Amino acid sequence: MNLVRDENSFRLAGQRLTYDEVQRLPADPDDLKDWLKRAGQVSRVANGSLDGWVASSLPEILHSLPAPKQVRAAAYQALLTMPGVRAGGNAKDTLGRSGAAVLIDRTSKGKSGTSSVKLRLIVDTGTMVLLSRDQTVTFDGKTLGGKTYNETLVEVGWT
Repeated sequence: MNLVRDENSFRLAGQRLTYDEVQRLPADPDDLKDWLKRAGQVSRVANGSLDGWVASSLPEILHSLPAPKQVRAAAYQALLTMPGVRAGGNAKDTLGRSGAAVLIDRTSKGKSGTSSVKLRLIVDTGTMVLLSRDQTVTFDGKTLGGKTYNETLVEVGWT
């Protein structure tokens, strides 16, 4: 949970939202993507980077915000429509729980070399919560240990 201290708010896409605002996030995948794009524009994200901004913000809704199930479902559905994102079939996390894998591949070539971020999410599509996420970051084919991780969420909930 990303509760900002002394603010009674949650952070999403550079915005601070109250609990009530989180509850009112769009439950339609296209409307949710539009909301996130507008948030990116407010945060001055370059137009060419907005899709990446949206794709990186959508998984946060699955585990970092007390969003209603319908909003989490919209985030999952919207994520699958983003460039560089594809469904990865059924998968199991390290605890043996089954879910739907979502594979995200962001590769960019620059003057100094090629960097790649590969993220695998496993989502429980019954409850629409994130079970696990694994990230592998490489630069010119070499894994960057400090940026690579495997995370299993034992329990997701809000109090």
